[in-house]
Amino acid sequence: MSEQRERSDHLKNITPEQRASMLALAAEARENKKAYAQEHLKLSYDDEPRWRELSSKYNIRLPIYYIANSELKHLKRAMKKAGMCPIAYTEICGVKSLKQLVSLNPTWTALAEVGMMLETWDEMAV
Repeated sequence: MSEQRERSDHLKNITPEQRASMLALAAEARENKKAYAQEHLKLSYDDEPRWRELSSKYNIRLPIYYIANSELKHLKRAMKKAGMCPIAYTEICGVKSLKQLVSLNPTWTALAEVGMMLETWDEMAV
């Protein structure tokens, strides 16, 4: 708890103008990611209802639809929550690293990568 408190202590010292500026920058970054996703990423997947079902089953939060799969923190976080070993998953997928895995599908979103991982995890559990 103290670590979280330390991280947020700096927020007590900002002015309302600084806060408004930070919020505006964050909103702009989100809009830029959405625009990039609309132009470069595949945003619709036939398996998405299944992925949502599995995420609910395993209590894993899916990433926002416009996040690129190259942001590996979402996949790593989901794997950790599921208890899946990244090394074992990469072996199953036939690659040497998660970076190599996401490079095979450069137009996919993080949602799709996590969804595929959930399908694999669910098949292994059966």
